Amino acid sequence: MELGIRVNGDSMTLDVGAFATRAKNYIDHLFCETGDQCLGSRDKIYRNIGEANSQGIEIAAAYNFTNVSLYSNLTWLSRELENESVKTKKSGIPKVIGSLGIKATRNLSKNLLEIDIFSRFSSQTKERTLVRNTFLDEAYAGYATINANFNLVTPKHYKFALQLTNLADKKYSTGTENLFAKGRSASLLFLVKF
Repeated sequence: MELGIRVNGDSMTLDVGAFATRAKNYIDHLFCETGDQCLGSRDKIYRNIGEANSQGIEIAAAYNFTNVSLYSNLTWLSRELENESVKTKKSGIPKVIGSLGIKATRNLSKNLLEIDIFSRFSSQTKERTLVRNTFLDEAYAGYATINANFNLVTPKHYKFALQLTNLADKKYSTGTENLFAKGRSASLLFLVKF
């Protein structure tokens, strides 16, 4: 079930949505057990765990000035997992995730320069899993990264993009992964629109 509303003003847009889902035969990413043919005990495998009940609210807002806009996306999510061994709200999914940014555009001769500076963030999360008949509780710290995208769009539908990720070189791992996320990095892209 999902219910939402959008409000459009001259310079503002606001989207608010509330949702609730109930999933039977829910597939989750669990630590390997003996006999799973995994490389190590920290590896994970997808398994049917039973049921998952989720509810949350999503909010997206933007305010536009002449050539600059401020924007934000925010999601609050609560998920309860249930099977024959465990019923827990420690699902490994953060309660709050989102982004906050500023975009600017500038005309350069016949080309358009787009600049987007933004932060992605997540609250801490906790996860309870059953591993070899023992409950394992893990906690993942919250994080925030600073990122920037620079795009040059030509009138002939060419786009040159420079994407700078995790500028502060924050070392973090999301609750849904058992590897560290990408550190400071840069990508240069060339796109053609047909």
